[in-house]
Amino acid sequence: MRYLSQIFAPTNNRRLNELVGFLLCISALLLFLALASYSPLDPSFNSASVLTGSRAARNWIGVVGALISDLVLQGFGIGAFLVPVFATVLGIRWFRSRKVASPIAKVVGALWLIIFVPALLALLAITASLQAQSSQSVSPSSQERSARAELRDEYVLRAPDMGFSLDGQEASPAGAEGGGSATRVPTETSPLDSSAVLRESCITTTPCTNWRSVPERLPQSVDPQPGPVAEGDKRDENSKPPSVETVRPPKPPDFNRNIYYRNKLEFGLDVGYLPINIPFVFDVFLGDGYTKTPLNYTLMPIIASLRWQMDDVGGPWIFRGNWDLTASAAFTVIPRGPETHYIAWIMGIRRNFVPRHGRLAPYFDGRLGLGNIDAKEPLGVIWAQGQDFTFTVNMGSGVRYNFNPRYSISAGLNWMHISNL
Repeated sequence: MRYLSQIFAPTNNRRLNELVGFLLCISALLLFLALASYSPLDPSFNSASVLTGSRAARNWIGVVGALISDLVLQGFGIGAFLVPVFATVLGIRWFRSRKVASPIAKVVGALWLIIFVPALLALLAITASLQAQSSQSVSPSSQERSARAELRDEYVLRAPDMGFSLDGQEASPAGAEGGGSATRVPTETSPLDSSAVLRESCITTTPCTNWRSVPERLPQSVDPQPGPVAEGDKRDENSKPPSVETVRPPKPPDFNRNIYYRNKLEFGLDVGYLPINIPFVFDVFLGDGYTKTPLNYTLMPIIASLRWQMDDVGGPWIFRGNWDLTASAAFTVIPRGPETHYIAWIMGIRRNFVPRHGRLAPYFDGRLGLGNIDAKEPLGVIWAQGQDFTFTVNMGSGVRYNFNPRYSISAGLNWMHISNL
């Protein structure tokens, strides 16, 4: 228990605590990327991969990421994605030199959450599938409706082309020529319901009982004389109905496929103006008071970045997009505040939300780095930076407009944290 409590209790050395917190946050980020890019085709402790050479693993973190992600996913399932979250929170506590209260209770709660989150998601999936099945059973499908229509059509009776008399005797050509008293029923082909007409004729006749069982065709009484045909009704027997072809318009090309794709390198230059300073945004999650120092700062960062797009565009609906890894060099001018300038090296990731059509693409990024500032607290300025070596955290979101595959412009909001400012 003593070793466990030491993990949640930062030391008295603030610089060491910031280094440990920075390493924890970077480790959490790498673990998240390894889990997000997990592939069962990658090598692991219980499987071998046929991929060799430069493609030894599809995982973004390489073979090490493939091994670690496979081990963690086998141990915790989908709940493994909570491990980077907990590591990030712990890293922020170390970065802020804040001790974690009740560490044993928090560890037990975190383990229970990791174990039971997969079960909760499985229950939600089963409930959704049951609801989908019940909705399908209530309303018949189109195939069922068409099958029922075909069965109904099979029972529609079409009267054969035949002649018969109402006295039950078969009509013959001789009887017709002799002018017999039999009344002839006009013959035509028409859909009838079961035996609508035959029921009427069988009221006064007896030989109708076995009429349906006679398979052969009954003789015709008199050849039907064709009636006069109107000129408008005459049709050419050899004529065919005109064929109608539906021409679908071609789909517009995906403009963004030429901008966001795997292994593309981009250079970006960002210029910002941060007029006010606010309290540490994660104080609400760490249990600290949401307060700021009496000093007021204004920062004007100039950041040159090299971005490497790690994958192609993919994903459903509004989450369609790709990831890129960013390496940046920043020079920040401080027009208001005790210090005057800050130089930093920053790395991070960005998620581009790429639409199927259109030139606007929202994004969200997060970056961590380290740098050097002309600290003024050693000179007696209270609440200023304590030493020249510092860490920085950047988070931002905005919209990118692509003029063409080579040039674009972005606008958004950015939050920048320098050490324990």
